[in-house]
Amino acid sequence: MQIRKLVKSGHSSLVVAVPRDWIKRNKLKPGDLVYIDDSSNKLVVSTEFKENVTEKREKVINIDGMDEIVILREINTAYLNNYYYIIIKGDELKKHLRYVKKLISDLVALELVDESSEKIMARSFLNVHDTDLKVLVRRVDNILRSMIIDTKQALNEPSLVEAVVDRDNEVNRLNLLMAKVLKAAYYDKSILTSLGMDEMELLRYWELNGHLEKIGDRTKDIATAVLQLKKVNHKDFLKLFSEMEDLYKEAMMSFYKNSYKISDEVTHKRRVIMADIGKYITKNSKCAACAQIGINSYNMTAHINDIGRIIRYMS
Repeated sequence: MQIRKLVKSGHSSLVVAVPRDWIKRNKLKPGDLVYIDDSSNKLVVSTEFKENVTEKREKVINIDGMDEIVILREINTAYLNNYYYIIIKGDELKKHLRYVKKLISDLVALELVDESSEKIMARSFLNVHDTDLKVLVRRVDNILRSMIIDTKQALNEPSLVEAVVDRDNEVNRLNLLMAKVLKAAYYDKSILTSLGMDEMELLRYWELNGHLEKIGDRTKDIATAVLQLKKVNHKDFLKLFSEMEDLYKEAMMSFYKNSYKISDEVTHKRRVIMADIGKYITKNSKCAACAQIGINSYNMTAHINDIGRIIRYMS
């Protein structure tokens, strides 16, 4: 809390200086309007929401000397930092052309707008003010639920594993999109206002987004391992993975309902499931795929539990 002194202005008015940091965060300048709510004994000063004109910043990435992992990270970083134009150039561009184009196409609302032998230019068409994070989370949640269901069904229909892998790629795309919006909202409070969120909610969604992406990865790895299971191992796997599925649904319910009670139930049930995973690995000790499933199940259950803890510790 800052303390400011009232200063006389004219014959009948008193004025108080507005904190410089608040002015800077809200991009205010002399002559802008602010709105004052004088309910009870408090004065609440707020800005009129004005959708900012997107600053057309550009990021130039010279990929000479980079391996493909670094190229991926450079492009993703520029995307997350909300650059309007991303320009990729370099003498080695021809060698990586197909890879770079795929990276661009994998990012939501980033489109290739110019191409030559010397450079590629991509442009962001995303309006972060119009993005509904709650809808995006529901979409990712639904994809993960379908991945879990198909992983179980893949025991009898192995072709579903390919669909699980494809949907994990979609989870990754949406994960980067949500991270882009959340990061932009952290730096620009007008975006936070348009999202209808406060700072703590922003933090909760950032935490949730990271765990959802990891759950997608673990589900994909488990689905791949399922192809190696023998018929004798199917029953134990279905029992264990169904328990994890129920725990995931409960953890997401605790987030949606902002429920301490459900959050605590997730923590209690997680301990039981962790013990069951240990028993599963021991019982199927001669099965290499079972060991792989067990390790991924440990990690997946930990991420599910962390989702349950978000409401308890970040409210």
